[in-house]
Amino acid sequence: MNKYKVSIIVPVYNTEDYLDRCLTSLTGQTLEEIQIVLVDDGSEDQSGIICDTYAAEDDRITVIHKENEGQGIARNAGLAVAMGEFVCFVDSDDHIRKNTCKRLYSIMKNSEADICTFGYEIDSPDGRCVRIPQIRNGIYSGKKVTEKFLPHFFGDDPADDELRGFSSCMSCFRADIIKENNISFPSEREYLSEDTVFCLEYCKHVKTAITVSDIFYHYCQKVDSFSQGYRPDKMEKTMKMLEVLKGYASSYGVEDIVKTRLSMYVWVNLMASLKQEVRHLDETLASKEYNDVSKDDIGISKKSIVNRTKKRIQELCFDREITDAAADLKRSKIPLKQKLLLVSFLNKDIPAVMLLCRIRSGIKM
Repeated sequence: MNKYKVSIIVPVYNTEDYLDRCLTSLTGQTLEEIQIVLVDDGSEDQSGIICDTYAAEDDRITVIHKENEGQGIARNAGLAVAMGEFVCFVDSDDHIRKNTCKRLYSIMKNSEADICTFGYEIDSPDGRCVRIPQIRNGIYSGKKVTEKFLPHFFGDDPADDELRGFSSCMSCFRADIIKENNISFPSEREYLSEDTVFCLEYCKHVKTAITVSDIFYHYCQKVDSFSQGYRPDKMEKTMKMLEVLKGYASSYGVEDIVKTRLSMYVWVNLMASLKQEVRHLDETLASKEYNDVSKDDIGISKKSIVNRTKKRIQELCFDREITDAAADLKRSKIPLKQKLLLVSFLNKDIPAVMLLCRIRSGIKM
């Protein structure tokens, strides 16, 4: 009989500042029969050493050291050695509550569900609660899995506030379903959301799904600046991912059910991209590197940098596929501040878009 009831897979990459907190939350679980798989994905800081230190003190911990290939591939390496009846995923800069595994094991066994998604808390870098998305209690079987549960993996619905932000980290899975059907994560370097692809593949084999409002997971916002995380190709990858999602919607026969969700998926990433562009502009202009050089010598001027940002935003405003997706939300119940930004974007009012992005991001003007 398997001695592990739950396997917890943790991809680790350069998170030495958060790793102790994460691992303490795992080793302190009230359910003792757990396997903790730490996948050191080529960390360049002390993360690998921290993993080995914990493993030396707890024989439930397995450490895999590998070259850096990204979070999705690291999770696959963890799945290859997972021996628990159920599988959970935790990111190494997040943490879980001490009763998480015990409660999830009990829920999965008693309900005979194939997947359980649960409540989570969004925390600031210093541990303060920023937001708790609403998750309602529910059991979904048969057609309800496809019509009521599955759609949430395609994106949020403005009219449904009670099932938000599902991902693999906020879910518990049956290991036998994963292994028997060879379900794996693609690389996030290929897909914008490898999480979503994994969950949509897994749901092909789900007969019963359960959602619980109990908060088990702490998702921690990072302190990294927008500039360090700047991704000018974010919308390009978003639109590629949109085609992937449309393919899954067609295969499941839920195109009409998820239409608004797909528009919301594009809109959420578009808002992030617009704010990213404005924040990147302001951080560039405020940077020491910019202010320490002679603008005449290298031909850089504030005007040219601002115009570069305006051009990037303008390109998004004139992208027909993006605007068509966003326009579908004009009659939806999105918050007023979002609607103002949406209208400005659709009207191609670049100054208004930039102003609203600064306001939404809390940037001092």
